[in-house]
Formats: sequence, C-alpha cells, structure tokens
Amino acid sequence: MSPQSHEPPPRAADCSRGGPAEQLDKVREFFRARGLLGKKLDLKVGGQTYRLVCDDRALAVFRVNERKGLPPGNPGWMVCRLDRDSLFEECASPGLNHCQLACPHTLRDWLELVEKEFS
Repeated sequence: MSPQSHEPPPRAADCSRGGPAEQLDKVREFFRARGLLGKKLDLKVGGQTYRLVCDDRALAVFRVNERKGLPPGNPGWMVCRLDRDSLFEECASPGLNHCQLACPHTLRDWLELVEKEFS
C-alpha cells in the first residue's frame, strides 16, 4: 500500500496546457480535488450569472437566462465547453471575439474564478 499523496489540488494555470483531452483530464482533477465534480456552480461575473458544470465527459459554462420560469440555457447560451476533442471559448470564436455581448472569459479565467470562489 502506498502512502496517500498530499499534493495540493491542481491550479487553474496547470489546466490550460496541452490538447483538449489532456486539459480535460487536468480540469476534472481540478474539480474533483475541490469536491466540485458533477456539481452545478453559479458565479456572478460582471452583473451576469454563469453556470459551470464539470463531469466525466466535459466542462460546460452557460450564461444563465435570469428570466423566471425558463431553464438556464433557454434562451441563454453556452460560452465555454471543453471535452476530449475540442475547446470552445466564445471569446475566441470568429465573429464573436469583438462582439460586446460575447463573454470575454477564457477557460483559464473560469478556472481562476472557481479557484477564488470555491477553494
């Protein structure tokens, strides 16, 4: 039996290197180490509410529709998604990267916000 590792949880900066599959493995460990894997997290940023969910398949960040009675993605939308095959960031999307309504946050920004709020 090997001794338990007492390494600190991964930091946001650790998760933003490599390809999508490698990043997702690091992001899942980032959330797992904080007891947040599979939990819905709401963050208020710049007067807007966002919902983050990280599970075994992906990390997804949605801009929450704050109109009562409608689900967060209706008519809200996804602003960031990481899965084993790809990384989508609204701020880096052609045609949206200069739109003032587009979410300005990168994957690393989201992880830094989670780190600050939930660590």
